Amino acid sequence: MRHPAFQRRAAAAAQCALLAACAAPATPPPEPPLPGPDLPVAYDCGDQPVTVRFRGDGVRLTIGDRTRTLTLAPAASGARYVGAGGATVFWDRGETAMVTAGGERLPTCEHRPGSHYTATGTEPGWRLRVGPVRLRLEADYGQRIVMTDTPRPQAEPDGTWVYRAEADGRALTVTIRPSYCENAMSGKPFPHTVTVDLEEQRLDGCGGDPAALIIGPVWGLESLNGDPVPPDGAPTLGFTGDGTVARFDGCNRLRGRYRITGIGLAIDGLATTRKACPGPDASTRAKRFQALLGGVERFRLDRRGRLIVEGGGQAAALTARPD
Repeated sequence: MRHPAFQRRAAAAAQCALLAACAAPATPPPEPPLPGPDLPVAYDCGDQPVTVRFRGDGVRLTIGDRTRTLTLAPAASGARYVGAGGATVFWDRGETAMVTAGGERLPTCEHRPGSHYTATGTEPGWRLRVGPVRLRLEADYGQRIVMTDTPRPQAEPDGTWVYRAEADGRALTVTIRPSYCENAMSGKPFPHTVTVDLEEQRLDGCGGDPAALIIGPVWGLESLNGDPVPPDGAPTLGFTGDGTVARFDGCNRLRGRYRITGIGLAIDGLATTRKACPGPDASTRAKRFQALLGGVERFRLDRRGRLIVEGGGQAAALTARPD
């Protein structure tokens, strides 16, 4: 399943809708994640890669060079699969999984990026995961779990994708729209607006990879803590798909690693070259900019399409600009 392409192209449409200079997107709808009978779902359990293939009421679990067949078993929550003798277990908990192999429990398993699509919402809390084989909905704060085979999505002219299925005898419709969305409680941004209709219940929320909102453009610093920044020699940032953040602090080139967190954004291991600044104003601005990046906690796009980053009582507004 190729979720990253789906997310990047839909996020581009969302950014265009926010940027005044962008026209309505004319690109064809993105390719969706398509179901298949034997597509793998990849996990990382600490340093141990694990692959799961869903088949009917069971799974084929591959750890290293060994593959085991497990069958569905009763569980208080999630979906639990057990092998013969009970020494091997795969317990799907939604965002994470628990794996026991030969009686030895592995570290908590996390989905490898791109192996599934997720969406969440609040009031009541819900979480959706669309995998290459299974679609799983946890509604009412996890008290209600619905699972079904992933249906083939239908494309709408505006880039929206619609999944229609039947789960436990109830009609289920998932609508994914390429429009900017913020979580109602945390404010965390997402590239898609997602609606889930389960018979008479409608759930509204956000989905996709938040990083898709910032990957690609060169972001130029427009203001720092409300103070305008002259465009000539202004600091810049660029985010890549491999987790690298780099560009220029106004005096020196900078480079580090970024990651999406539960509430927004964090930047680690920031390093710069050590050239002299062109003047005291540039030096002061570079230090303030570095301090902000080192303590950044949140990000969002405002109505003008600017990237707003916040943390440690500081805030910056950056504008997408030509490289």
